[in-house]
Parts: sequence; C-alpha cells; structure tokens
Amino acid sequence: MEPLAALGIAAAVVQFVDFGTAVIRESSAGRRDGKSLTHTDFATAVKDLISLNQSLKNEFPTGPRGPHEAVSEIQNMSLEVYQRQVNLRALAFISEKLGILTTVTKGIEGEVFNIKEILALDQRKLVQTVKGESAQLQRCLEASDALHRQGRQDLIAAILTLQNGDVRVLPYGGGPVDPGIKPRMPQNVVRLHYRSGISFDDYQDFQQPVLDFLHFRHLADRYDSISEAHKKTFDWIFCDPDEQGKPWANFSTWLTSSQPCYWINGKAASGKSTLMKHVHRHNTTKALLGQWAKLADMICPAFFFWHLGTELQRSQEGLLRSLLHDIFTQHPRLIISVMPELCREILKREAGILECPTLPELMRWFRKLVAQTGDGLKICFFIDGLDEFHGAHHDLIELIETTWSPSVRFVVSSRPITACLDVFNSHPNLRLQDLTGEDGRHYIQDQLGQKLQNKG
Repeated sequence: MEPLAALGIAAAVVQFVDFGTAVIRESSAGRRDGKSLTHTDFATAVKDLISLNQSLKNEFPTGPRGPHEAVSEIQNMSLEVYQRQVNLRALAFISEKLGILTTVTKGIEGEVFNIKEILALDQRKLVQTVKGESAQLQRCLEASDALHRQGRQDLIAAILTLQNGDVRVLPYGGGPVDPGIKPRMPQNVVRLHYRSGISFDDYQDFQQPVLDFLHFRHLADRYDSISEAHKKTFDWIFCDPDEQGKPWANFSTWLTSSQPCYWINGKAASGKSTLMKHVHRHNTTKALLGQWAKLADMICPAFFFWHLGTELQRSQEGLLRSLLHDIFTQHPRLIISVMPELCREILKREAGILECPTLPELMRWFRKLVAQTGDGLKICFFIDGLDEFHGAHHDLIELIETTWSPSVRFVVSSRPITACLDVFNSHPNLRLQDLTGEDGRHYIQDQLGQKLQNKG
C-alpha cells in the first residue's frame, strides 16, 4: 500500500470514529443545541454513517486481509452501538408516553371518584325524600280509611232512617257469628257476593247485587222472541185517525196528554204483541212522551206476559221483578230509598245468601217506587198480554188502577176479556183487527214481489 493511500485511509477511519462517537454522545444525551433529538435527526445520522462507511469501503482495495478488516470491524461495532442507542431512545420515548397516559388515567380516576360522591349524596337525599312522601301517603291512607268507615256507618244509619224513621248506627263489622249454628238455606236462593267499602254517595255499589237479586233466567225471552213489525206496517198508529178514516183513539195525542191508560185490544193472533213492541221501541213514542214528561226523567219499562212460558213469565211476581229490574238498571239512585232493608242486608254481608224476593216484598217496593214519581220522575209502563196472566185478572187490573197517576201511565194490551172490558173500555183504545187490513195487503204484496224477484 502506498504511504499516501494508507494515510488517507487512516484519516477516513479517524473521521468515521469521531463522527460515530459524536452521534453516540448526542444520542445518549438525547439533545442537540438545547433541543430534543427527533427520529428525523437519528435517521439523518444513520444515513451519514452509512455514507461514510461506504466511502471507507471504497478506499480499501480488494486483496489479502489488511488494515481494511480492522476498519470494517470498527464500522460494525459503531453501527451496533448506534442501533442499541436507537432502541434505548425508542424505549425512552415509549416510557415517556406511558407516563403521560398514567397521569391522565389518575386524573380520570379522580373525576370518577368525585362523580361517585355526588351520586351517593343525591341517592341519600332521594331516599330521605321517598321516606318522607311514603310517610305522608300512609297518613293520608289512614285518614281516608277512617272516613270510609265513618261513611259506611252513616250510610247504614241513613238506610235505617229511611226504613223506620229512627236513627240507629250499627257497629262496624257486625256482631259475632256462632260457628255451631248452621244457617238454614231455602231451596230457592240467590247467591250474591258483595264488595265491601261502600261510601255514602256511591249508590251504584248496590246496583249489581240488586239487579242480580231481581233478575230471572227468562226475563227477556218473550220480548225478544216477538218479530219486528214489517216495514210500512203499524206506523199508522202515530197518524191522525180522522185523516185515515178509521175508528181509533188518537195514540199520538194520548202520549202527550196526562190520561192514565191506553188499551190496545184485539182477537188472538191479531198482532197485538208486535204492535206493542213496535210502539215501545219507536222513537216517535219517546219523543211524544218527552213532551208529557217535560224536564223530568222518564222511564218506559215493559213486560210481556206469556201463558206458554215459565211461572215467572206469566205471574204477578215475574211482572214486578221485571219492572223493578228495568227501572233500577236505568236509575240505580232509586235503590236505597225503595228497598232500604235489602241495602242493609247487603252492607251487613260481605258475601252472603239472599232468598228470592217474595210477592209482599215486591209489592211494597213497587209502591215505594211509584211514590218517588212526580216532577222529577215520570214512568210509562208497557204491559202486553194481560189475558195471558195466570191468576185473578181483577187483582192484576186493580194493581194497575191503583198505580196510575199524573206521573205514572200505562199502555196495555189484551184480548177483549170481560175483566179488561169493564175497566179499560172507558179509556182511549183501539180494536186492532179493524185496522190492519192495509198492513196485510202491504205484507202480501212485499212477499209476492220478493218471490217473483227471486224467480226472475
């Protein structure tokens, strides 16, 4: 090797070692000119070392092992040291970021703790508020229960006053019952279950038990089984008979008057029941009766006797039960004043047994109900088939005669039997078989036209 070439190589090695030492020193300090080294700085230093390393390699000729091997080892050692320094720097960078993350986490944990404290404080306040409201609600419930018990006693006292005129307050809950005595249970009884807790003004609590007490299985069967009037038939009854040229008492005029009774009579199967159902349900009937009732409440209960039906469908007992049932369905407020003794039984029994009503009871309640009529309440009864009543017709007619008044009126129908002729013939009436000829023609024409239309 030439002396000058060897000197150049030595100078290059010294330069490489000096530069590598500076890089290592700066990387150990991690700063340059008072500023932190960045990854860009390290990348630049690596490129410089690689460039210097390449220039040193170019200075060495190829051949047997010589000084260039020493230089190469020095280069490799310098690069290894530098690589380690870079790794250390990366670890330091990661450690620094982890420290920042730890600080942030501690701050978040502090905020979470503060939130938990606030929530715990609000929860304690909420629990205290709820306890206070619960205590107040309990006091209100106790006060309400006390008023309820007093109201129940007042109601019993009022019922007893209505019944016999003297005020007696029964003890709340009733007296003790001897468990050794078995109550006698008649064959025909109605089992009723009643609610407790009836207030003084809540008369509707009596309604369903009383309606169940009065109801019987076939109560509405006869009425429902009667066919509707054919179209264009029976509407003549609301017309002026003088204009029709047919003899009958003007029914529309009677509805607006105060006359007590209107009698529809006719032969068997002449259509009396169909006409009675027609006028009972017709809006014109209700409108004209409204002129008679004026501002009073108006009720139109109906009963249709049926001689082929059950005993209650053809008896005075069934008649009264049905009429009372209809009226109390529409006006439950009347129950307490009409049957106070039954209301007292309902109050005394939380769940008990009531015998079916007797005829004397029903008569008494019916009379009391009629006594309630006047300027505030008016009733028009519709009773069909008086001749189908099983019993003394005079007794039934006497009940009707002794009931009607300016506030209570009757529309009745029957065959022209003697008992009815003797009483009702002097009142407005019509004889149906004399008036239905045109209805028959309308019915036949409609039926024939329908059959011809179906064949065509």
